[in-house]
Parts: sequence; structure tokens; C-alpha cells
Amino acid sequence: MRRIRSEISQRHAVAAAVLLALFNSTQAAEWAVSGFIRQELAVKTTDDQNNANQYGNAQNGITYTNHGVVAPPASTLQRPATFKDEADINWFASRVDLNFDGKLTESLKATIKLRGILDETRVVDNVYGTHTAGGVNTGSGDVNSGSSFRQSFGGTAGGPLAYANDRALVDLPAFYVDYNNGPLWIRAGNQQIAWGEALFFRVADQPNGLDLRGHLFGVAAEEYSDTRRSALGLRMNYRINETTDVDGFVQRFAPTLLPNGETAYNVIQDQFTVDQKPGYDDVKNKWNIGFRLKGEAGGFGYQAFAINRINPDGVFKWSAAEGAGALPGTAFAMNPTGVYSSAEWFKSAANSRLHGIEAVGTSMNFIGTNGDPYGLVGLARACGAARAELGNFKIGSKAAAECILDTFFTPGVAGPLRGWLSREYKRESVFGGGVNRVFAGEQDSLLDLTLPPKNVVLG
Repeated sequence: MRRIRSEISQRHAVAAAVLLALFNSTQAAEWAVSGFIRQELAVKTTDDQNNANQYGNAQNGITYTNHGVVAPPASTLQRPATFKDEADINWFASRVDLNFDGKLTESLKATIKLRGILDETRVVDNVYGTHTAGGVNTGSGDVNSGSSFRQSFGGTAGGPLAYANDRALVDLPAFYVDYNNGPLWIRAGNQQIAWGEALFFRVADQPNGLDLRGHLFGVAAEEYSDTRRSALGLRMNYRINETTDVDGFVQRFAPTLLPNGETAYNVIQDQFTVDQKPGYDDVKNKWNIGFRLKGEAGGFGYQAFAINRINPDGVFKWSAAEGAGALPGTAFAMNPTGVYSSAEWFKSAANSRLHGIEAVGTSMNFIGTNGDPYGLVGLARACGAARAELGNFKIGSKAAAECILDTFFTPGVAGPLRGWLSREYKRESVFGGGVNRVFAGEQDSLLDLTLPPKNVVLG
């Protein structure tokens, strides 16, 4: 804890020093200040609940047959009905944005954006967050469950120049200087790099990850400007002629930030704990690099780009479980916020776009690397697995997977199990290109999308 606080203090000290130096050296500069205060509200339009959360799990209260080899005749497994609840609000937050734009010299400009968000969703809808249901704390499996912004890596907010707690976030999404000299433009500092041009899609918008903690879908006109992650970097653009320019950047890695469990926009089943810190620490000081050529020819616009980056989304794999209830050498811990039955396992796998049968095999192979203290080979044979070989299991059928899973889920054997995952980040090369054509239609034609002034209503 002392080390984390020290790292946070150092980051804040560096930011404060840069700010002080910037303002002291530009007392005579021209500064413009703008901003806004707004209330954001997202109301549910259906009765559907987030199946990834404990309260919204569609298996709450449903009884399933126990297929385990040690299960008594006609025995069943059931996820507690007391977990079930219904949310009506997805998002309710107060937000402040302050923008400082300074003209330091004729060729040098500074931009600073300070953002503060207070999530008040739990004030108007107490379904979110963690609470006790049927004697079980729904946040007992993950320290960040129910937290709107806090992350377990990169300080408190998943990166520098930001501070977060359970309900509040303060950060500097823009903190850079621009230098212009004829055809050359350079931007240095904490910045977004937006290469995408299509609304809704991010085909070419590859340099940065996203911050999905506040919402998954933003306003189309903003083109991800509110969710795209900023990172320390240097960007250069050189205009070759009136129609062609070359763009390039080097930028520090910043991962996509995912919503925590028991929040409205959570996308990872909350029966699993994701250990993100080791994977982040391995690559936090790595850098991405990219180049783009953009221009016009014959009435068409074109672009081509090449990027070598650490993929900000990461990959997930089984990880050794930790803490109370952990089964040594496995990716599972006995915990009442885990999975209760094979039926829930398969439905959660489908919800996560995973292959439920293969996931059973890979989890057993993970255990197999540490010997066979749980008798997996014998269990696999008894359940009819296609291959019962330590470290190289192949389940083969859903019936065999159900038998293996329910044996562990049977009370007295292990009971409900919470899975542990790690998130790792891999380097990749991305190549792409595009061609576009802008049509200018005659007035009142099919391609004329402008509205006459008399039809425009403001307010």
C-alpha cells in the first residue's frame, strides 16, 4: 500500500511541476477558459437485467439436476434466489469539464482539459454496488466489485494523471503542447490519437484503447472522443502538398478500462475475478508506434496506415486462485459468488461467447500442471471424457463436462466455485487502408442532406 501511495504521489508531483513551469513561463500568454457542468442520465427501456452481475444472473432461483458422480439420486443444484434484484437506472452522474487553451507564442499552443465525474447511480438505484443478500456479500469475490471507477492497477484509476475511488473520477484527458511551423505540426504530452473517420465504427481508430467504465455506447457525433483513452506520446504531421500529409506517433501503452462487476455496464461474468495488475506491470512502460499516409486523388480520399502496438484489449487466461477459499494449484476458489451448477456454467459461457466444454478442459489442464491432488484422471474416466490424461484432458461431450462440473459443485465436495483469470497484453502489428468519396448533391435531391433554414428549430 505504501508503494502504491508513493507512486501516486510521484505522478501528482510531476504533473504539478509541469503545470507550474508551464504557467510561470507563460504569464503573458493568451489563455481561454471554457467548460461545462452537466447531469447525465441513462434510464433502462426494458426489464432485461445485466446477466453478468450477481443481481441480474438469469439463473438466480432456478433449480437444475445435479449430474455429479457423487450426487445422491434426484439431487439438485440451485443458485440463491435472494441474489435476484431489478435495476431501473443504468447511469446517473454529475460531470464537470474545464478546458484551458493557451497561446504561448505564434507557433506554440498549450491545451489542458480537467475532468471530474461523480457517479450517483447508487443514490437513485440501490441495486448497484455490493450488498448482503441471503447472508452473502455480493462483493466478497472481488475487492473492486461495485466500484464505478477504481482499478487495481496503474495507481487507482488504471493509469497516470488520474485519481479514482468507488464513485468519483478526476483526470487530465488532455495535457499537451502543439508546435506549428509551416507544413510541420508536432503535439507532445497526454493526448488522444483519432484516426477513425466512420461514425460508430473504429476500423482505422487503432492507436488508443477505450475507457468503458461510464458507458459502452456514446454519442455518435463525439466519435469516441469521450471514451478514447489518452496516453503520453509524441505525434508529428507533415503536409507534403495541398492534398497529401504524413502522420506518425510514438505513445506509451494504456489499456482499455473495463467496467467492474456489479456496475451497470459490466461485461465480464461476476462469478470470475480478473487479476489485471501483473499483466499491466509487464507492459506499462512499453510504447506503440504508427504511421499514416492520407491524401486525395481524382475526387477520392485515401489513407493507409501501419501500427505496431500492444493490443489494449488484452487476452484472458486461467490464473491461480488466491485468498480465502482458494483450492491450491487451481483457478478456482470456494465462494458463494461463484458458479453453482453446470447449467449456469454453460449459460454464462454462452453469454461470454466462450466454448463451455473447451473451458472445462483447459481449466483441468491448468490444474494438471500441478499434479493430480484432486483425482481428475479418475473423475474424467468416470464421467466419460474423451481423453483422461493429466495435463492433456479432452472432455469431448457436454454430458461429460456436466458430470465433472457438478461433481465439484456438489455441496460437501467444493460447492459454488469462483474462477480466477489473468489479463495479459500482446504486441501486434496492424495494417489498414481506406478509400472514401464525398458526394455533393444538388439542392432537394436525394443526396442533399441539408435542411432549409425555415425547417431548423432550435431549443
